[in-house]
Amino acid sequence: DVPLIFKGALSFVPLLAGQASGLFVLWKKKDKVSWCEGGSVLWTAGIAATLTLIYNIFDLSINWTGIFLLVSLSVLPVIVLLRSVAPTVVYYATAIAWGFINVQEYDNYSALYVCVVLIAVGCVFTSYLVKAEKKSHRSIASQWISVIAVTVFMLLVGMGLSDNLAFGLVGLMAVAICLYVL
Repeated sequence: DVPLIFKGALSFVPLLAGQASGLFVLWKKKDKVSWCEGGSVLWTAGIAATLTLIYNIFDLSINWTGIFLLVSLSVLPVIVLLRSVAPTVVYYATAIAWGFINVQEYDNYSALYVCVVLIAVGCVFTSYLVKAEKKSHRSIASQWISVIAVTVFMLLVGMGLSDNLAFGLVGLMAVAICLYVL
């Protein structure tokens, strides 16, 4: 049997490897898109793996869906620092999954409002990236990922809820996505 302190120390190895790759890219290869995307994928995987390992090793008393929210929020600095597109998929997927599971499993409707804020933050960063990089391949991919994420969220809310809250949220998000694309 492996001691708990050793398991805890080993659980941080993926995070440290991801951060090392991110720092290497920031210092040496910041201008190379492929290096930025690759480093961000490794860093994102390290964040997700470390949070999941810590949750499982130490048997934390938080709801398991909280890991989705923690991963989503922890990925934001990676997206901003490396100006990468790949982690935005993880960001949106974990935020939407967290919100939808909280509504369906736990009847926590306030999670939808948090989810809308998280999606709005992602769209604001995408708008910044589109303006800063003047319609580069990365900015266009990031914009389409945001549009797809908002559409998926609207569909899930529309299918999962049948009251006025769903109608209001879907209507608000539909107007927002139309303005965002223009």
